[in-house]
Amino acid sequence: MAMRLFVSTALLVCASVGMAQQMSRSEGRDAIVTAQSRTVTSTMEYDVDRAGADYANFDLPTASWSYCRDQCLKDVKCLGWTYVKPETSQGPRPRCWLKNAVTHPNPNTCCISGVKSAN
Repeated sequence: MAMRLFVSTALLVCASVGMAQQMSRSEGRDAIVTAQSRTVTSTMEYDVDRAGADYANFDLPTASWSYCRDQCLKDVKCLGWTYVKPETSQGPRPRCWLKNAVTHPNPNTCCISGVKSAN
């Protein structure tokens, strides 16, 4: 079971059995840094839809693109994500689409997308 401690809007510290994760924002990229010194980051692409290569999708409890991004950063299968804004192309609820491949970026004001990378 993971415990979460919100330090600020820019810093999230997650502690779980055997591993600590820290999320921070720097230079326009979001990152999760694990205890093994591996950084996983995601780009942020406003007004971009990366259609296709979906392996999971779900409604979000609130209109928060960062929740969608965070789900991708935590999942080793996820290589990209698209957040669909509420009251746009997919109805009244915000929706998250997780990708198992990096697809072509398409301009669309409905969405915010990102591509994950690790170093």
